[in-house]
Amino acid sequence: MVVDLKRHGIPLTYRHEEKLAGYCALFNSKYGILANDIELVVLTPTKGVLDWDFLDRIPTKAELQAELKVRPAYTPSDKTFAIRLASLEELDEKTIEKIATDCNNLIRRRRGMWSKKRQYEFSKLLLLRIQDERDFIDRKKDELELTSEKIKSLKGRNVNLQAYFNSLFQSLSSNIGIFPPNEELELDDGVIEERVGVLDVHALWLKKMEMLGQIYERFLMQTMTGRELGEYFTPRSLVNLTIHLVGPSPDQTILDPACGTGGFLIYSLYHLENRYGEEKGDPLRIYGIEIDEDTHKLAKINSWLHNDSHNNIIRADSLDPNQAPPFLQKALRNPEKDGFDSILTNPPFGAMGKNKIPFEDVNKFTEGWNKLGSDLFECGINRKDLIPQAVFLELCIKALKKPEDRGEGGRLGTIIDFGIFSNIRNEEPVIRRILRRNAIIEAVIGLPKGSFKMYGSNVIPCILVLRRKHESEEQGPVFRAEIQKIGYVSGANRFRPDSDEDIRSVMEYWDKWALRRGIRDASS
Repeated sequence: MVVDLKRHGIPLTYRHEEKLAGYCALFNSKYGILANDIELVVLTPTKGVLDWDFLDRIPTKAELQAELKVRPAYTPSDKTFAIRLASLEELDEKTIEKIATDCNNLIRRRRGMWSKKRQYEFSKLLLLRIQDERDFIDRKKDELELTSEKIKSLKGRNVNLQAYFNSLFQSLSSNIGIFPPNEELELDDGVIEERVGVLDVHALWLKKMEMLGQIYERFLMQTMTGRELGEYFTPRSLVNLTIHLVGPSPDQTILDPACGTGGFLIYSLYHLENRYGEEKGDPLRIYGIEIDEDTHKLAKINSWLHNDSHNNIIRADSLDPNQAPPFLQKALRNPEKDGFDSILTNPPFGAMGKNKIPFEDVNKFTEGWNKLGSDLFECGINRKDLIPQAVFLELCIKALKKPEDRGEGGRLGTIIDFGIFSNIRNEEPVIRRILRRNAIIEAVIGLPKGSFKMYGSNVIPCILVLRRKHESEEQGPVFRAEIQKIGYVSGANRFRPDSDEDIRSVMEYWDKWALRRGIRDASS
């Protein structure tokens, strides 16, 4: 027997029983006893670590002696999964950091792949590993296939490991619809074997999906450095703050038209689950668009790890009417009916005046949108080359739901260059007129200079929160705050953790202000 004693009064749960079944497998035991000084649970595994029966009493000594000659039959997969069950509580921040670091260093050392390629190949193996565990738990197969023990067995039988791994990957690929047809793993056997070993002791699928996302995002931060990291990865402290200010609710549609690796969309699901309950985070109401092919793949993978929310992540240029997906075309053509309730985004900054969108392109886009029934892009009429922020801001404002009554319009939360409020370059006075005509500014949160130095931009950024206004509304008071510490060291080559006290203070003050202004009711 294996006995697991909990402190007095700690409620006994299914997870405790599952872990006890794992202990039985580790020690080749037939019975498990779980107690907390009030309740007593006696179980006997019936199918490895996945099924068990309950007994109404502890077997007697005579019964146990009679059964000593009959040992339970636990498979190698049972033993591996039992180890994972035993280590469930150990997947903390420090362990997550180590997993990401070890996997990144291993691929870089063995293959020398560039960063996004490393991310992509890690992603494929991580999904394969998770699906393997998921299918085992769901009884779709009798053994785990991506374990160190299994690889050792295959090598002993001279099985072609590359062919074996790719057959597993092809099956996964056909089921989840993320990868191109006939795509294969591009890691050699040695790298796969070592990375399987790193992950082997962790029960990934049983952890809350947010923990899986943390492993994946830590890996992104390990592999992306400098400007490349800034270009595709918004600090999660700022993502959380922006989402908190906008406050999306379960019945709303949410869009990020420049979604990068999917941070705003994924953390919107976290927000909905934490505030309204786990069942409220509906991935079908989440929409994302990303222009870069590799980053789009990473966004879909990242989203798959979070409640299968990847189906509405589209690769396209949001500004181009010939590429824009139907849900964006509909929102811009008929915002009263099809506009988005919440748009959350950190569009391209345009490094130090570079990366402007040529006037010819903007003019072509404008003509295309006009044919589709939308008046994009006013900020480019008879103007020169435009900074990306101006056109993205106009797109976001006009894709918000247009209200039937005061205070009911869609909300935008975005991180922009503060200079868009004050600069006198050609397009910015125009975008300000568009903003005043179509929106009510609710909040402007100043961020430290250098927060986005990794973009190659040393501008002073801010978080802008606005609402699509009703024609009878006028601009009222604006919530203003300045943040000095944003949860990481600004201007560094990597996102190093720092105090987020300023962010928490702004959230508290905003909640009180929003409640007083009627922006948010007491129940939310």
